[in-house]
Order: sequence, then C-alpha cells, then structure tokens
Amino acid sequence: MLGTMVIHGFVVHTIVMEMRRDLQRGYEDAKDSLGDWADDAKDRVREVGDRVRDVASRGAEIADDLRERAEPLRRVIKRS
Repeated sequence: MLGTMVIHGFVVHTIVMEMRRDLQRGYEDAKDSLGDWADDAKDRVREVGDRVRDVASRGAEIADDLRERAEPLRRVIKRS
C-alpha cells in the first residue's frame, strides 16, 4: 500500500512539474509575442509620424510658394 502511494505521488509530481514547465513556456512565448507586437506597433507609429511630418512640411512649402506667386496679384487688387 505504501509503495503504491509513493508511486502515485511520484507520477502526480511528475505530471504537475510537466504542467508547470508547459505553462511557463506558454507564458514566456506569450510575453515574447506581446513584446514583438509592441515593438512593431512602435515602429509603425514612428513611421506614420515621419510621414505626417513630411506631408506637413510639403504642405507648408506649397503654401509659401502660393503666397509668393499670389503676391503680385494681391498688390494689383489692393491698388484697385
């Protein structure tokens, strides 16, 4: 009877340890995946920020160019 209980305890202990290792691996994998997703999201946000700054800069250049081109017309209209 005691031998059976020792064998049963050993089997249960082995199964529990395997489950703990599997859970730990799953946790680590999930943590790594989440970290990768976060890094990808940060990179994409930086890229979008760079694009927005580029577009805003181009828009400002176009507005300045239009102001310069419209200046002679503005002067003529102002004199009238």
